[in-house]
Amino acid sequence: MTPVRQILIAVHVVIGLALIAVLCRQLGERAKEVNQVRIQAQQERDATQRTKSDIVQMDELRKGLDKSDPYVVELLVREKLQYSGLGRDEYHPTPAPAVDHTPNR
Repeated sequence: MTPVRQILIAVHVVIGLALIAVLCRQLGERAKEVNQVRIQAQQERDATQRTKSDIVQMDELRKGLDKSDPYVVELLVREKLQYSGLGRDEYHPTPAPAVDHTPNR
């Protein structure tokens, strides 16, 4: 083999390795971009699902208002007045009396 031929083979090998390195780097960058798009798509799907859930909930509240459901009316009034019931005049039922479960002898 002549020295010129050996030099040409070495140049081709170096160029080939450089090309492979560039392609691997671009593949890694592309994988990162694809992963970012997947994350964004999942976030958008989650937001869409939350919106659909909110729509269903609001539709059920609307149906309850159409039927004058007292539970729905109370729920909306409490929400409108920002009434949480904590620390306010709220009546609780008296506790049940304690029952002795020891067996009789």
